[in-house]
Amino acid sequence: MKFERVLKVYAAVMGINFVAFVIVAMWLGDDAINGHSGNGHYYVCAHGSCLEVSHAIFTYSWWHAFSV
Repeated sequence: MKFERVLKVYAAVMGINFVAFVIVAMWLGDDAINGHSGNGHYYVCAHGSCLEVSHAIFTYSWWHAFSV
């Protein structure tokens, strides 16, 4: 019984994390996994289109994509 409750909570957290990831990726244009960095510039990219972002946003996006 307790294990099932833990699994339900874990599934809910995973679902919320996924939805948050999709919303942020849509807002940014994509995520850092598909982006690149160089010479102090950081880009999130999707389908050949890139958007320059700050190091903090790039790092956040990379970790959030990794967590999904």
